Amino acid sequence: RALVSHDDGAPRSVPDVLATLSSGVAVIYAQELGDELLVWGSFRGAQLLAQVHISAAELSRRSSRYTEATASNTRSAAPADARVLSNAVLAPLWSLVSGSDTLLVVPDGTLWGVPWASLPNPVSGRPLAETHGLVVNTSLRATRRAVPVRSRGYAEAPLVVGVTRPGGQEDGYPAIPGAEREAIAVHALRGGALLWGADATRANVLARLRAATMFHFAGHGS
Repeated sequence: RALVSHDDGAPRSVPDVLATLSSGVAVIYAQELGDELLVWGSFRGAQLLAQVHISAAELSRRSSRYTEATASNTRSAAPADARVLSNAVLAPLWSLVSGSDTLLVVPDGTLWGVPWASLPNPVSGRPLAETHGLVVNTSLRATRRAVPVRSRGYAEAPLVVGVTRPGGQEDGYPAIPGAEREAIAVHALRGGALLWGADATRANVLARLRAATMFHFAGHGS
């Protein structure tokens, strides 16, 4: 029950919430239990539960050190801490969730502040954000509106934007050669509205943003 809240009109059980998620979304839940970490995963109706032996002190130390190293771009101790965290939370569930498109992570305690996007994939070692879509939130209920859900009678309407000037500059920043290619590739996968090149203006983006169910932006931002 800690996974969900109980707002009126909202799904009130874990199965109810899971039923609203798209088939490509896997859930990872991690809860600290003294000197053990309980990790639970769910994907396409299958579930997996594991207990990982790691002390609360070590988990706190590793989480804090990796978070601080990532924030300050100091990598001396970060790789070892990242591997420990990945092995503790992701590896026990990877056989179940690796085939998902998006990981919905519900962490507990000191794990809440961990930069999940940069944690290594337990198999490939690549940053998690490079291999999966990622959503991190406090509960399944809180995340329900932030991830793809099964159709409730309306079509998905993504807005995909790529901002670069081939061979030029954009507002004083160097061009990003792959921004438009990235936007075109995402649009090919998800459909919706695509703005790139001369069409990717602030006015055009804002005019379409309110109606979008998903927003993907590739380019410089401020």
